[in-house]
Amino acid sequence: MIEILNRYTKTELYSSAKEILSEAVIDAVRSGADLRGADLRGADLSGADLSGATLPDGMSIMQVLGTAHGIVALHTPDGCEVRIGWEHHPLEWWREHYKAVGRKQGYTAAQINEYGAHLVYVAWWAKHQSKLKAPK
Repeated sequence: MIEILNRYTKTELYSSAKEILSEAVIDAVRSGADLRGADLRGADLSGADLSGATLPDGMSIMQVLGTAHGIVALHTPDGCEVRIGWEHHPLEWWREHYKAVGRKQGYTAAQINEYGAHLVYVAWWAKHQSKLKAPK
């Protein structure tokens, strides 16, 4: 049995008889569970059919394919969280530390510059979310 917990309060958001976290997440989405704030680290959702899943108001997701790792940014009313490869941090942390992380990961100088440019774009995107929303 898997319990999906809020990553901040540790309260239970959803409980599933499934043994695999990604399967429990899919069940939760299909049942209409509110997973805001869920701690989904370790959930491999590649190939998961989450059609019909919607983000709560005020949340947006952006994905960028880089030459070394993918970048996923989640914009919420509280700020912007960014995952590059397996590292997950607030956008401002990334803007300060991306060069050191890139060197640690064995990125070339060109790739470090590329990811710096991607982070500039993610920052622009996050700043302009209210203007970029599609009309309802």
